[in-house]
Amino acid sequence: MTGFQSSIPGYPRFAMIIDADKGLYNLRIHNTQLEDEGEYQCQVGPATNQQPIRASSKLSVIVPVKSLTISGSKSESSSSSKKPNVYIAEVREGEKVILICAASASKPTPRMKWFRKNTELLAEASRTYYNKTVIKDKYVLFTTESSIILYPKTDEQYSCEVQHAGLIKPLRATAFINILTVPEPPIIEGFRDGDAVTVSETLTLTCTSRRGYPPPKVIWYRDGTEVDRSYIITNKNEVINSHMFVVTVDDNQAVYKCAVSNSQTPRPLELAIRLNVLFLPEKVMISGPSEAKLFQTIAVKCTTRPSNPPPRISWFVDGNVSSSGTIETKGADKNAWIVISTLTLTITSKDPSVKTFMCQAESSALRDVVYATHKLTVIYPPNIPTLLGHSEGAPIEVGSLKKYKCTTLSGNPAPTLRWFRKDREISGISSVTGSGVSSELVIRPEREDNGVTYKCEASSIALTHPYEVSFTLNVQFKPTFKVYETRLLLTEGENKVVNLSLKANPRAERFLWRKVTGKAANELEEQTEALPSNSMRTNESTLYIWNISRNESGKYKIEAENSIGESHAYVLIDVHYSASIVQPINVITSSAKREPPPEEGDAYIELHCRIQSNPASKIQWAKEGKEQNIDWFRAKLKEQKFPHFQTSILTIANVSRTDAGTYMCSAFNGIGSSGAVKKTLLRVEYKPTLLKDVQKVAADVRTDFVKLLCEAKAFPYALFNWTVDSKQTKYKIINLDNFASADAAFDLFRSELIITQLSESDFGKFRCVAYNHLGNDFTDIELLKKTATIEYVLYIYEHYIAGVPDSPTWIRCVNYSHDWVLLEWKPGFDGGMEQSFRIRYRKVTHDESPDTHFEYHYAAPGSNRAVIEHLEPDSEYHFTVSGRNKLGESLMSREFVKIKTKRFPPGNTRINSVYASADEHRLGQNGLISENTPFIIGCVVVSFVVFSSLSAFIVIYCQRRKRRETTVKKDAVVDATSDQSPFLISSNSTLQGICNCESSVPVVVVPETREDEHQFQQNKCLYFAGTIIVSLTVVTADFLLFSDYKECTTKLLPLIAIASQPDILMNQIKDESTNLAICCEGQFKVDDCSEFDSEESASMTGRSSRVTVVGPEYVYTSHSAHTGHPTLSTVPEEEMEEVV
Repeated sequence: MTGFQSSIPGYPRFAMIIDADKGLYNLRIHNTQLEDEGEYQCQVGPATNQQPIRASSKLSVIVPVKSLTISGSKSESSSSSKKPNVYIAEVREGEKVILICAASASKPTPRMKWFRKNTELLAEASRTYYNKTVIKDKYVLFTTESSIILYPKTDEQYSCEVQHAGLIKPLRATAFINILTVPEPPIIEGFRDGDAVTVSETLTLTCTSRRGYPPPKVIWYRDGTEVDRSYIITNKNEVINSHMFVVTVDDNQAVYKCAVSNSQTPRPLELAIRLNVLFLPEKVMISGPSEAKLFQTIAVKCTTRPSNPPPRISWFVDGNVSSSGTIETKGADKNAWIVISTLTLTITSKDPSVKTFMCQAESSALRDVVYATHKLTVIYPPNIPTLLGHSEGAPIEVGSLKKYKCTTLSGNPAPTLRWFRKDREISGISSVTGSGVSSELVIRPEREDNGVTYKCEASSIALTHPYEVSFTLNVQFKPTFKVYETRLLLTEGENKVVNLSLKANPRAERFLWRKVTGKAANELEEQTEALPSNSMRTNESTLYIWNISRNESGKYKIEAENSIGESHAYVLIDVHYSASIVQPINVITSSAKREPPPEEGDAYIELHCRIQSNPASKIQWAKEGKEQNIDWFRAKLKEQKFPHFQTSILTIANVSRTDAGTYMCSAFNGIGSSGAVKKTLLRVEYKPTLLKDVQKVAADVRTDFVKLLCEAKAFPYALFNWTVDSKQTKYKIINLDNFASADAAFDLFRSELIITQLSESDFGKFRCVAYNHLGNDFTDIELLKKTATIEYVLYIYEHYIAGVPDSPTWIRCVNYSHDWVLLEWKPGFDGGMEQSFRIRYRKVTHDESPDTHFEYHYAAPGSNRAVIEHLEPDSEYHFTVSGRNKLGESLMSREFVKIKTKRFPPGNTRINSVYASADEHRLGQNGLISENTPFIIGCVVVSFVVFSSLSAFIVIYCQRRKRRETTVKKDAVVDATSDQSPFLISSNSTLQGICNCESSVPVVVVPETREDEHQFQQNKCLYFAGTIIVSLTVVTADFLLFSDYKECTTKLLPLIAIASQPDILMNQIKDESTNLAICCEGQFKVDDCSEFDSEESASMTGRSSRVTVVGPEYVYTSHSAHTGHPTLSTVPEEEMEEVV
């Protein structure tokens, strides 16, 4: 159902056309498609009790032929239009051809017809086929093909026509049958054999070919080379190629050929012509001499370029016809001709100076001529020139105007006159007259023209050599120096000969040398003085200089005079000399009211260094000491320059105490082997600053005296004030001046408060105040009472172990020779006790790697200088220094000094240019230890480790060594350089054999101590029982303050004071048994260790300890090493062999 509306839903191409008045309801289908075919029914709704009204209609859809194509059994011609309804076939005469016409699918089947031109062929002549095509399994379409067989003999036109009910008019396709044929031979028009053309004529050659299929190609060739293929095809079945060109000389005898060809010609059909071109020679050339002398016979030749036909030659001499020439005709390329004519004659005196020859070539056929001309000059020599205006030997004044004239007569061509000054040509004014040539020279003689020869030269081609005439000038002038101002650059002390060149005519008779000292009062004349007789003398214009000094720099004048006049010249002498600093370095502060030294915090400070040098010097500032570099972030340089003087200004902003030190100004200008150096010590004032390292001191009530140390840094001098309660009378205050080396900053001051006969009321806080005019600083030091408690052990560990000296700084070389070095250093903080120093050094080998073996030298006690002797000449050494007091030894200094000794001086074994104490020489020559040096016994306290029970335990290890009669090597000095733990001398197995201690207990050696006024005279041994501890540390003999306990018996050797040795010396270990006393149980006590006798201990403790180096660290091993034992730093690797 399509519905009742005019627009039918779902069928956009369907529409109902309604005329309700007439009762018309028509169905319109737009753009009818094949699927619209079928039966359609129109229904009218019935009235009440009426039957429905219906009417049916069938729609049959016609599908017309949309395309018609024609093809054949032969391939299409290349000239086909490529249209589907056009077919062009090329066949030979009588050859079979099948034409096929195909119509596209249609319904119903169409009707096919064939036509020859416009005449319909019989239906029997063709065959028609219908092919069915079913679409959508419902609709049937028909594809139609019709064919016809032909045997054509001439060109024909066949057409196929299709008729169909769906077409308004029939469709037609056409086939053209062309019969292949050979074209006719070509025909050439525009030139015939025997004709002649001239150069520059325009010639058109036309080649025509008739008939022939396919249309042939018509091509023009010139001497075998293609020149034109632009042919056209006419309606008369003709092919024409017209070639038009301008004739040239090269076209003479050229062959033009026309070639015709198509697919039916085995080879091209050809026709050719040969051109004959008439032309004159392009030019005529005359060859022959351009000059000739009198009575000389000459030959002039005339040669033509190629021409056709050969021209006729005519000669004209000086305008007159001459017939004496010879003729020669030669063939050239392309049938052209060359003509050569030679004319011979002799020059006579009647001939003009210039003869003219003309050669003329003409052709009767062309009625035109070509000619050329040639000129010949007849030459003859001139007369010898004459000179006017000169009198030989007559004097001439400088600057006067002089004229000289040179004249010569006759000659052809006219001669050339030239002037020469010496051998250099100069210009003159030349003129030509009827009888000859003249040239005038005008000059103003200068002093350089004296004795100079001038000459006039007449040259002509008629002469083998030019004629010459000359004269010499005699110019008189006053003395003249070659250089008006001579500059000399000399070095002080140099010798020199100065020879000033001058000229004079007549010769100079008087010379005068003077030194110019300035201008006269009128500013016009110069003030002069005699030459210095000690360094200069003269001989005419020569100045002799010897051993010149800087004061002789200046301007020197020489005067020379003859009968004409006088003149002068100058010699400027600049004497160079090395730099020197002429004044001490001047220090200027930012406050004009205050003289140096500056104060810390000043805005700036200036250091002025004044240098005298010539030339100017390069100035540098430096600060002495490795750690004393100038702070260039706050410093800047400025330079003021004056003649022979310079002032370098070093400005330092925001003055700080670190700016203090020795400043060095150096200047060098390249003169001499070294520059000038000046030093100044700059001191900066600042208020005291106390070194608050130790703020608690412990002492026993029974102590005879206690020393409290207070140190401050300040400048200028720091004063000290100790504040105590009311017991001033029993305290002794010692204020010490600066104790650094002489060239240091003088800024470290010390005050000692000594309390004698210590009592209970002396314990408490003491205040030390340091002050100067800039301010003050203070610190509180608490004096504590020693008690036998674990808290005291902690205090001893915390304060005395920390009391090891600081490492020395500012190590420097004071002097050195080929086998010794004098070193100086700044001591570090001594921990409140007297300290001494040890120098460690090693030699650097040739491969730049340092020797692994160290050597040691011990400075005299209390000295911060040392002489290291017995070094090798021309060798490099590295030096470091450590400090030591009775609490232990510092680390080696971080900085080191690298020194290379001098080469061995011939004839000397030692240069004694260094000062050293007798002890230093003794130590350097005899070693550190004598044969009778007593051995040391140490008392070792093993420090605590806190376990979960928070209780601490201490193990005491007492050791003694017997004296040995044999001599000890001086190298056998045992030392510990680590800041961690002392070196190991006994293994755990030794302890385990004595009192069954656990194997994890390490044992260490206590360093020896030295007796002085602060050293106590009695020693005790401390025992403590409990769990075995692991960590170790060293405690000195100060444990004797536990006064409630007994002394150690003589079996436990006391610490021995050795006054003759520096306190840095360590115990020497001998390979004998050791008396031991170790208690692992019992209460905390001091005992004499009598429980074990020496023999039993000796049998139990054989020498078993060793030292082994592992990696970069030093650790101990033993015959019974234990897994998990903590490593300890011990003896340095280079000292390993010294530990027995």
